[in-house]
Amino acid sequence: MVTRWGDYITLEYGKPVPDKGRTDGRYPVFGTNGQIGTTNLKPLCNHPSVIIGRKGAYRGVHYSDGPFSVIDTGFYMESKTEQLDYQWAYYKFLTYDINSMDSGSAIPSTDRYEIYHIPVVLPPIEIQRQQIQCLSKIDSLISINQKINDYLDEQMKITYEHLFQNCASFIPLGDICDVQKGLSYKGNGLGMSGSLLINLGNIQPGGGFRTDNNKFYTGEYKPKYQVKAGDIVIANTDMTQDRVILGSPAIVPDYEGTILFTHHLFAFRDVKCPISFLYYYLRSSDFHNKCESSANGTTVLAVNREDILSCLVPADMEKIQQFGSICDNNLKLMKINSQQKDVLKD
Repeated sequence: MVTRWGDYITLEYGKPVPDKGRTDGRYPVFGTNGQIGTTNLKPLCNHPSVIIGRKGAYRGVHYSDGPFSVIDTGFYMESKTEQLDYQWAYYKFLTYDINSMDSGSAIPSTDRYEIYHIPVVLPPIEIQRQQIQCLSKIDSLISINQKINDYLDEQMKITYEHLFQNCASFIPLGDICDVQKGLSYKGNGLGMSGSLLINLGNIQPGGGFRTDNNKFYTGEYKPKYQVKAGDIVIANTDMTQDRVILGSPAIVPDYEGTILFTHHLFAFRDVKCPISFLYYYLRSSDFHNKCESSANGTTVLAVNREDILSCLVPADMEKIQQFGSICDNNLKLMKINSQQKDVLKD
């Protein structure tokens, strides 16, 4: 007998959480891309469960091992049966392409009724827990790897703040680089193989590259829409009003074939400073605040080329080179760790 997820679960809407921005709350708060803060208010869900992104270009699948809340850009899962382990459901949903389940609205959105119709074979609860035990061991290795990268990343943020917090002189970002908008692609050119097409779904909120939402393109393009490993791209668009993706940068990863980038991104060209300095400047609160204040649009937020290039950056080239000499090697180590983590995930 064929069963479907709708036989076992419901997906409930998240709600606004007034104090979601705090960092010292008792309960985690999730959005479409993962945890966005904490709260001391009563949690929306009182047990461990799965969170599924509802709105945005990238709509992820996440798990909370305790009570939590979800804002209105996400769903949380409630089970209809005691024969389903939420953590098993989480691992199972990681195998689905949630972002292809689009409701067709102006803002990319997940249709929960499409999820309800996904066929599923539910093993006995004992088998589910055996599988969880195995997958959890792999998750532990991935977590250790990620903690190392988080530590290196935090050290580089601290180094950036230490060197540049009292900077007395600034120059426009356009003095040390240029930016170019990416390919406005045709949907019928997307496929399971071809050129890697870096898109909004690859951008980690606040900075970083996600490999779990890769797209591939077989259509026509001009050479100017190519980037290479080590280049920096940033989101010039945010499909939601959260403003967490807008202006977030990512470093292009290694890929054996051609790498393209979409019109929702800018690629940095003619960079005249260490890549590590540019990357951590783009992740600074000064740059993010500038992007937020420059953003325009009601449904979809966007910043233009002139807004980006007019941002002010520290002008002390001696300190900029010093930062590069300290942090370039750390970025290389983080790249190696990320590659190992991707192997474990596969």
